[in-house]
Amino acid sequence: MTGFCPKHMVLGPCGGVRADGGCEVVADPCVFPVPAQWTDSPVPPVPLCAVPLILTDFSSEPYSVRMLRTVAKTLAPSCDAVLVAEHQDRPDFPPALLASMLQEAGVRPWMTLACRDRNRIVLEQELSGRGYQPLSVWQDHALDVRGEALPTGHFLPEEAPDLVIAALREFLD
Repeated sequence: MTGFCPKHMVLGPCGGVRADGGCEVVADPCVFPVPAQWTDSPVPPVPLCAVPLILTDFSSEPYSVRMLRTVAKTLAPSCDAVLVAEHQDRPDFPPALLASMLQEAGVRPWMTLACRDRNRIVLEQELSGRGYQPLSVWQDHALDVRGEALPTGHFLPEEAPDLVIAALREFLD
């Protein structure tokens, strides 16, 4: 890292780096000349036998549980899993919630983790929603580690400021 990231990212670069290496937020070069390396493996590798043979992209009307169930019912007989990811061109349920809803609707979700515009805290929140427990990792690096995933998506302070404030107050008291 060669300076201060205007998105406050510590591990980068984000997905918004321009073709010329410039930042999408300010008219400067990205402060991450090379991608930052994670010091630990956040997710265990997937065993080869668990990889679906027929993977279908999942797309339906945003925020519609009825349409989600209809599309899932249609796709279930023709594929081993459906690809669940965020679509940057439209909002929808957070990926971890979407995956659980699809599983309840009868299809196997196959998750991706998009790192665009995400810091490590938000990435770990998504991993937590998928069964990975980041608190156990942080306990190796800090004296007082506690917390829980908040029911939000991309940017916690913007989407659920009251929950964030309450969690911070409880932590600081």
